[in-house]
Amino acid sequence: TRSFSDKAAPLAAAAAGISVGGRAASAAKKKHASTDTGNTITKEARSEGAISSKTYWTYIKNMGSATTLAGLFCMAVFERSLNVSTSVWLALWSENHFKTLNQGDYLGVYAGIGLSQAAVSWVRTFAWALASLAAANTLHLGLFKATLTTRLSFFDTTPLGRVIQRFTKDTAVLDNTLGQSVSGFVSFGVLLIGTLAGMAWVM
Repeated sequence: TRSFSDKAAPLAAAAAGISVGGRAASAAKKKHASTDTGNTITKEARSEGAISSKTYWTYIKNMGSATTLAGLFCMAVFERSLNVSTSVWLALWSENHFKTLNQGDYLGVYAGIGLSQAAVSWVRTFAWALASLAAANTLHLGLFKATLTTRLSFFDTTPLGRVIQRFTKDTAVLDNTLGQSVSGFVSFGVLLIGTLAGMAWVM
């Protein structure tokens, strides 16, 4: 019988950095050795360092379908493209690159780019928040179902506070940290590429 389902393992690993096996009881004994005092409470195994890429990928897959992820990525690209466009347009404006345009025309285009960027940024932020909420909800339900279907012997060897910790503080880390990390990585990664492309085009 599995102590935790494979679906709940990434959640526990991401939230608390612990390694949950979900294999036979003999393998679980190797990962959770009993204390030297002879009691039945198992020691909590923790992994230190950065969150693994597998955990991030599990979180991203639970944000939605492939179409949803593609839409989020396109919105990030569009938003950062407008961000780079403001700098490019200012450079063209300062050089009066388009001789047929007056100062009012330059200003109107610049204002239009700024308003478009603000609108797209709001939509992207709202869409990422909904996707992060969907991922957190899916992973939380997976942990909840795994806890309900685990063996009773698990609760005999695991302190109740440790179980509650997974549903409170560790789940909050998933809700507040992973989503922002993924969004920030995509957003600033696209911005970096767009900035380099814009500099190469202007030069």
